[in-house]
Amino acid sequence: MSGKGKDLQDTENERVRKSHKQKVLRMHALQYKAQFSYEWQAKDLQDTENERVRKLLKTKDENLDDSCAGKEKSVERERREGKS
Repeated sequence: MSGKGKDLQDTENERVRKSHKQKVLRMHALQYKAQFSYEWQAKDLQDTENERVRKLLKTKDENLDDSCAGKEKSVERERREGKS
């Protein structure tokens, strides 16, 4: 092989290696991006579920407080009526 042919072959080999490196880097970047996106999506879903449960419990507590307050008032009313 002549010197010029060898130089062309070396240049082609470098181009192929560089192209392969770029593909590998893009693949790793996409894998990282997908993993990152998956983790954040899972976290977001968990946060949404936690917020839903927190609101549900808060509503139950408020309803329980209201019903307890109503029972206390009726017990107080019964006591007053019983004394009269």
